[in-house]
Amino acid sequence: MGLPVRASIAGLAAATLALGLAACTSSGEQSGATPTLSTSPAPTASWAAVDPCAVLTEPQRQQLQLDPSPRAVPPAGSAQKTTRSCSYSQPGLEPAENYLVTLASGTSVQSYLHDSALTQTSTFTTAGKPGTLAHKTEQQVSCNALVEVSPQQILDIQFAGLTGHADTTDTACAKAQAGADLAVQTVLAKR
Repeated sequence: MGLPVRASIAGLAAATLALGLAACTSSGEQSGATPTLSTSPAPTASWAAVDPCAVLTEPQRQQLQLDPSPRAVPPAGSAQKTTRSCSYSQPGLEPAENYLVTLASGTSVQSYLHDSALTQTSTFTTAGKPGTLAHKTEQQVSCNALVEVSPQQILDIQFAGLTGHADTTDTACAKAQAGADLAVQTVLAKR
């Protein structure tokens, strides 16, 4: 009885090996398909292709009462992190306000906070993405809304009251978050 069982096991092993080899080769060539394991969907557009001067659409800029012509800010970066920014202002308004949109890659929110000398004040969620509100202690009232759109890809919306501003940090953070909510919608729609 031992011999037929061994023959069956040997036949099963040979069939399994043949099927495995057939799956990996076709006419003696490898199929080229490499199985990958992904924990999140791949973006349809590269983060590098996202223009910081286009993350707030014309209707969104009107909603925030911003200048229809944002201005690009020279890029900055290091070997680990790169940033690209755009400034959106409110022309002719007193008190003057400004939104600075920065796209950072190669960094996490925590590293970005540390590198930018920002102090976290609270968290929020926008379009299913976690966000962080943070500010610097300085003379002007400002707040940054940081959203990690994808791993190592940060959207930073800074709201700053520039002149004659009596807003509090809480008000500035509410305005930064409103800008971030709109910008994240645009960025995710393009991905």
